[in-house]
Amino acid sequence: MIITFFKRLFRYWAVKDAVNEANRWKEVTKKQMFVIQIYGKIRVYDRQRINALIDAGALDRKLNHEDDLKKFCIYHTK
Repeated sequence: MIITFFKRLFRYWAVKDAVNEANRWKEVTKKQMFVIQIYGKIRVYDRQRINALIDAGALDRKLNHEDDLKKFCIYHTK
């Protein structure tokens, strides 16, 4: 039970830090940023990087559509 608590706590901190990072990058680059989980890690990407991952085959092609990507991501900036 304690192990589960710490796993959830670390996951909460990772997502919280990624959301803050996405908001900071949004202010700097003026681009929409997405927080997604790829290969078990929480990452912050813009649309250009996500398209590169789709072309490389790391992400599914259905994520080219904006609605599907917003459903898949944990957080996205406005």
